[in-house]
Amino acid sequence: MGFITPTHAWEETDAEVTVRVDIKGVPRSSLDVFASSCYLKVNAPPYLFSCDLEGEIDDAACVATVDAAGVAFRCPKLVPGTTWGRLRRETGGPSPEARAATAERRRASVEAAHARVTAEKKAASERKAQVDKAYLEKQWALERTRRETIERRQEEEMAEERERLRRWQEEGDARAAAGVLSYDSGEDVEYDSDDDAETRAAKQKRTRVAREREFADAILTPDAVAAAERENGATVQTLAVPDAALEKMLVADDGDDEDAETARRSKRAAEAKAKATARARADAAAARSAERARSVPPPRAATRAEVGFTKLETDHMPARASREREIREWKRSQSSGDARGSRTETERLDVTEREPVFLKDKGDAFFKAGDHRSALEAYARAADAERAAPHPDGVLIKILANRAACLLRAGHHDAAAEDCAEALAMLHAESTDEDKGAVWPPDKQRAMRFKLLVRRAEARAGAGDAAAAEDLASAAPLAPDDDARAKIDADLEEARACLVPLDAVAARERGDARYRAGDVRGAASAYDAALAMPFMPFRVSAGEDAAPSTAAAERASLFANRAACHLSLSDHGAAHDDCEEGLDALLQGAPFHADAARAREVATHPERSRVGGEGARAALAKLVHRRAAAAAHLRRFEDAALDYEAASALATDTASREALERDAETVRAAGRGEVSGV
Repeated sequence: MGFITPTHAWEETDAEVTVRVDIKGVPRSSLDVFASSCYLKVNAPPYLFSCDLEGEIDDAACVATVDAAGVAFRCPKLVPGTTWGRLRRETGGPSPEARAATAERRRASVEAAHARVTAEKKAASERKAQVDKAYLEKQWALERTRRETIERRQEEEMAEERERLRRWQEEGDARAAAGVLSYDSGEDVEYDSDDDAETRAAKQKRTRVAREREFADAILTPDAVAAAERENGATVQTLAVPDAALEKMLVADDGDDEDAETARRSKRAAEAKAKATARARADAAAARSAERARSVPPPRAATRAEVGFTKLETDHMPARASREREIREWKRSQSSGDARGSRTETERLDVTEREPVFLKDKGDAFFKAGDHRSALEAYARAADAERAAPHPDGVLIKILANRAACLLRAGHHDAAAEDCAEALAMLHAESTDEDKGAVWPPDKQRAMRFKLLVRRAEARAGAGDAAAAEDLASAAPLAPDDDARAKIDADLEEARACLVPLDAVAARERGDARYRAGDVRGAASAYDAALAMPFMPFRVSAGEDAAPSTAAAERASLFANRAACHLSLSDHGAAHDDCEEGLDALLQGAPFHADAARAREVATHPERSRVGGEGARAALAKLVHRRAAAAAHLRRFEDAALDYEAASALATDTASREALERDAETVRAAGRGEVSGV
């Protein structure tokens, strides 16, 4: 939410309108851009651009481009070929009817834009639902095709099996009709069984077919055939046995075989049971005999047993094996102060906890995550490990440089300066003496020296050491590019300026320079220092007496400048307080002699607003304008609107006056709930 109107430029053709809104010093992520058929808005706290267009545009085809300089709109006209002549639609004067008509036109366009966006979202949702439905239907069709294919193959396989079974039955019926038995088909069928040959032969012998063949062989012997021929005087061709008699004989034979088999099984079971019973009785008798034969030893002689307890390491704690062992190890490590004990303790550490490079990387990870305390601990352990076993590649210098950066973030400026000084001394030795270890290449040595000098300068500046300027002067020739050189030169100029005692004039000028350079916090600090100093007017020539009105106007200007810093930092309460104090300092003295709460009355009164001169009038305009912006941020919309109207009365040009009047209308509409996103 912002209420400082930014500058803008526009141009038009027969087909489109281009609007450029200049917004600087605001994060791009905080921009809120909106466009409807007759309304454009850019909300970038503390700036707000609100424009009711003269004509209508095709908001669906409007394109907004956000870059480092601001926002650019490219809007096709709804009716091509027309010329607007101006960007904003005149409200027709301050009449309520004209303002109401403009507000109604804006509201209708905003609602239409919202409805269009809602319809587009709904259409996109419906399209997505249709795509999802089509995808599901396609999946279902694939599944249905797969299932039908499987069912068709099953039917084909079943039909093949039925056909094969039918042919087998027909072949069997044909063989039966021809009098060919299935077992005498001439085919060599392997008997599939896990039984041995004798068992298979016995089973085959007991089958019905085997018994029929045996019976036929018994009754159709050659002797029986010859006797029948002699008795009847003719050759016996066949011997027909009635089927009923044959079946009765076979059933009786089967019954005899089954009874015999059952009897044999019962006999074998009884014999096995008798053998087991006899074996168990024999084992029990043998055990009793062995028990009676075993000799019993004589009783032991009585002895006295002594019971003792292990002496605890501590008398005031319960006994626990792990605790006792830890206490003994701790006492042993404390009692042995030789180097061997120290080495043993170090060897028990994990190898990663003794590797400087690993510890440095861990510190870097903690530093990037913002955990400066853990990073300092990791860097300290890495430095100790590297000093104990130095590497010939300058690892310790990198560790000290990183630890200095971490110490700066933690506010330990003296310790950071010491680490930088030690690293610089080691870098000089390693880059000039090959016997020292690593020989730094010139480019890497230059980059590392620049980094260490800049960090030591920052540490010394934080500690209030004037030697920071010397480090910056040494680092300036080592800057890697023009941007870094420009920043070092600016810091060097700032550091040298700090060596000169400041007065209120110099503090204000430094604050102005910092604000123009984008250092808002530094500018606020400079204004704090200027306000804390004994105050003298800034524009008093030598030999002249300071006018009280001039001093009050200059002090009010300082409050106005610091309020601008607070607005940029989104500290709206502090900005409002600074504006109140500045108005109090300005209006309580000559020539106003008015209460600060009546600043609007002074601003809107032509004669009273001019009595203080241009300086007082400019300070009053800034304070009222910035108090309006702060009040709007604090959602005190009516106070903000009144202050905007008072500031418009103090404006020196028409464009500024119209912009302030529009800001007053905007915040008043926001108070009524007619403008969203403010």
